[in-house]
Amino acid sequence: MLLIKKTAVDSTPSLVFLHHERVFLRSISSIADSSSTKSPNPHSFRVSYLINSCGLSPETAISVSPKLNFETPEKPDSVLNLLRTHGLTQTQISILVRKRPQMLLANPDKTLLPKIEFFQSIGVSRTDLARSLSSNPALLGRSLENQIVPCYNYLKSVLQSDKKVVAAMNHTHSVFLKDLRKYLFPNIDVLREIRVPESSIAYLLNHFPEAIMKNPNRFSEVVNEVKEMGFDPLKVNFVLAVHAISGDGNKLIWGRCYEAYRKWGWSEDDILSAFRKHPQCMISSEKKISGAMDVFVNKMGRDSKEIARCPIALLFSLEKRILPRCSVIQVLSSKGLVKKDLRLSTILGPVEKHFLERFVIKYEEKVPQLLSVYQGKMDSLEL
Repeated sequence: MLLIKKTAVDSTPSLVFLHHERVFLRSISSIADSSSTKSPNPHSFRVSYLINSCGLSPETAISVSPKLNFETPEKPDSVLNLLRTHGLTQTQISILVRKRPQMLLANPDKTLLPKIEFFQSIGVSRTDLARSLSSNPALLGRSLENQIVPCYNYLKSVLQSDKKVVAAMNHTHSVFLKDLRKYLFPNIDVLREIRVPESSIAYLLNHFPEAIMKNPNRFSEVVNEVKEMGFDPLKVNFVLAVHAISGDGNKLIWGRCYEAYRKWGWSEDDILSAFRKHPQCMISSEKKISGAMDVFVNKMGRDSKEIARCPIALLFSLEKRILPRCSVIQVLSSKGLVKKDLRLSTILGPVEKHFLERFVIKYEEKVPQLLSVYQGKMDSLEL
């Protein structure tokens, strides 16, 4: 009995020990599992900050938070305050943080402010700068001394004014982000080799910088293609044609324009002839082409091929030139005061003052309703 009683007493601590040992092992295993599958805590400080202060969605905040390391709000608060001070809205800040969350850890006074002040110093407006920084936060991530200022100096040497540099930046931020020695210098050299005037080069860089900042091999192919189409490098239409056929996007637009003109009876020669006269007619919208053609052909009775001889007519806004002016010409031609086959360039070319003098004021005694016809059409289109 005594032996049995001893065994029973001795077994209790053993069972207790085994129980605690199993609990301890399970705890260790649980810790190991949790560390191996560690995921951001949706209730952590960083996630809450990204949601409440930066306007990110919970899902985005959770995915972004591992890229950041801050436990107090002081540093990110100072960055957000700087951005707000310089015109960024809450929506723009949310976009910026989502695209470049590490910006929250930057030194606002030493890293961010000098770049913002530089862009402001060359004339970038508060609104444009806020839009640019939110759409492409990499502008704040580039070195001011090694990237931004050298890019500016070269662009200024070609464009000759801060205003044009800013215009180029507003068209594409890549003018300050790409390596100009790799993407711009060789392409400008290609144009200079075939005697494209500096004014045309500056025009292309100012208005369509994305067209000249291409892979040099592809850019050379485009330039040769434009030369083979018969464009004169000495005229500005040469660089407009380079823009029109540069990039996959413009190629798709070209194809849609080509089909649109074919539907209105243009031959391939008509299309190429129109392109040589005004390259932008091949990067217009199908809707604009159809709308203008409908007015000229169906309402004015013009031959569609006449438009091919004056493609600039397609670029005028229906609201501001085509309909009001054509209404006046229709009244005058019905009374035999002007030719029915008056050139479209004669109708659409002059500025408004000269058109009114030549076709309205000149005939106001014979056709007193002309001004009201013109104004009435303008008013109806503005409604």
